[in-house]
Amino acid sequence: MGSWHPNRAQRVVLVVALGAALAVVGWWITSWSTDTGWTAYAPLTRGPLGSHGLHLWVRAVVWLLLIVAWAVTSLVVLRSHPALDDASAATHHT
Repeated sequence: MGSWHPNRAQRVVLVVALGAALAVVGWWITSWSTDTGWTAYAPLTRGPLGSHGLHLWVRAVVWLLLIVAWAVTSLVVLRSHPALDDASAATHHT
C-alpha cells in the first residue's frame, strides 16, 4: 500500500480546513468561564465570585499561539515539493 501524497489543491484545502478547525478551538478556549445567562444577580454587575472569563491578555495570547501554529503548519504543508508537483502535473496533462 502506497502513501498518499496530496497535490497542491488538496494541500490548500487542508490548510483552509486547519484554519477553520483552529478558529473553532480558539472560540471555544476563549469562551471558557464566560457568563452564559442570568443567575440571580443584578444586571451589569459581576457574576458569582466575580467570574467574567479569561483575561483579555490571555485571550490575545491564545489567539496569537493558534495563528502561529496555523502559519507554521501552512508553511510546512504548502512547501514546494517539486517531485510531487511535477508528478501531479504529468498525470493531469496526459
